[in-house]
Amino acid sequence: MGVIIDIVPNHMGVVGGENSWWNDVLAYGETSEFARYFDIDWREKLVLPILGDPLAETLASGALKVEQVDGRYVLEAYGEHRLPIRDEDQPTAATDDIAALVDRQHYRLASWRVANDELNWRRFFTINDLAGLRAEDPVVFEATHALYFRLYAEGLIDGVRVDHVDGLTHPAGYCRQLRARFDAIERPADVPPGPAYIVIEKILADGEPLATDWGIDGTSGYDFMEQVTALLHAPAGAEPLAKLWADISERSGDFAPEELRARQELLAWQFDGQRRRCVDAFVALARSTPECDGLTRGMLDRAIERLLWVFPVYRTYGTGDSAPAADAAIRETVRQRVAQFVPPGEDAVVERILVWLAGEGPGDAKLAAEAVRKFQQLSAPIAAKAVEDTAFYRYGRLLSRNDVGFDAARMSLDIDEFHAAMVERARDWPAAMLAIATHDHKRGEDVRARLAVLSELPDLWGARGTMARTRCAVCRRSRSRGRLYAAADAVRRMARGPDRIGYRRIVGLCRADRLVAGKGVARGEAALVLGGAGRGV
Repeated sequence: MGVIIDIVPNHMGVVGGENSWWNDVLAYGETSEFARYFDIDWREKLVLPILGDPLAETLASGALKVEQVDGRYVLEAYGEHRLPIRDEDQPTAATDDIAALVDRQHYRLASWRVANDELNWRRFFTINDLAGLRAEDPVVFEATHALYFRLYAEGLIDGVRVDHVDGLTHPAGYCRQLRARFDAIERPADVPPGPAYIVIEKILADGEPLATDWGIDGTSGYDFMEQVTALLHAPAGAEPLAKLWADISERSGDFAPEELRARQELLAWQFDGQRRRCVDAFVALARSTPECDGLTRGMLDRAIERLLWVFPVYRTYGTGDSAPAADAAIRETVRQRVAQFVPPGEDAVVERILVWLAGEGPGDAKLAAEAVRKFQQLSAPIAAKAVEDTAFYRYGRLLSRNDVGFDAARMSLDIDEFHAAMVERARDWPAAMLAIATHDHKRGEDVRARLAVLSELPDLWGARGTMARTRCAVCRRSRSRGRLYAAADAVRRMARGPDRIGYRRIVGLCRADRLVAGKGVARGEAALVLGGAGRGV
């Protein structure tokens, strides 16, 4: 038995004052030896959105003070955040006007509310505590991986699971570099000689291939989990369950509208700042060539936004001057999907961006690489947040089909398709992980299996739901009091609209035979709401 550790090359924690690299960047700004480690736009001061209120109000409240720690003066916010003060300000920090002192630092303190719009460094999704790393830089790669290589050289680990590989600038190049470094390490004679086991956390869309030339052993198993879960579902349940959901929720019975709306909302809100910086990169690229004369910032902004509305995968893998052959099919899908959203006369702008993503467009090569990088590092978190963290909580056709790496638009996988997928897996990825539950997933395998039964019983599920609402109405009319009234009211509310998602989640915790035997969903769910769920779990 070997030991595999989870590594996160894409980002690291930067709050709490414990990250010495980040603290050095705060103290010395762009001149810090660690400034290159983080993905920071140094055209302006590093934005620190850690305040509960705007800076002026925070200063007026006295929540920001100068304190001395280990012989150096620091800025202390709310008694917990300690921020370094420049060397130049150390002699007078205790007596300086605090507003002027704050203004002279290499960072700009701001309210947490400005992060979505003004953050000038890449973060992990929407988490301000996690700063993006530039693992493509050889110096950064070696510094951030030194521990892993030492543990492997000492025979203490046998491989790694790479988290969030799609957040990196060049996932393919990173994986190849990682494989080469592990292969070059000499191991003790009394441990397995290798090669190191390397799997990546990668969300694959339906039909999306995993490149076979990255030097990895496969994925961490989300794709297998999707396949084996889909196999448990009956295709006949798709249409009636979709109709039932649409009737109850007054929302679409299809998943696509929910995904589109979520993508639009997130691009206009939580990722607005990152989207605008992506647009900046394409504007600079367009201005570097006369072939793009007439392409305005507004045109590029609209094109990028609409492309991200319909992107069918986490990301493509272009480098600015080239792209893998597999990306071509993705770009063609995007081209077809986006057509209905393109403003009149701006088809050529969309096409220009797709050509740049293919590595074939005009303009400065360095600017092209930067623009493509920013697009690809934006498409991945948009997919994750819009689909997995938003649309999956709004769409309730069947919750067992709403999970990380799953295609909620697809109800089932037939046995022949499953076997074909397993043949392909055995051929290309015999050592890939086979997972049925992970720390990232919203429901355990047992809950998903119970809910899958509803795909075989859509009519019964609809009838029982109606019965539950009817019984709850009777309870209300009888003016029952106490716990029974509270439980009935809770179930009644959950049986309508989007709240039916919560109702079905409760069903997932119950034995399927209770539903089939007709003992009454209302009683089972009332017991759970009341806390007496022991016999049903």
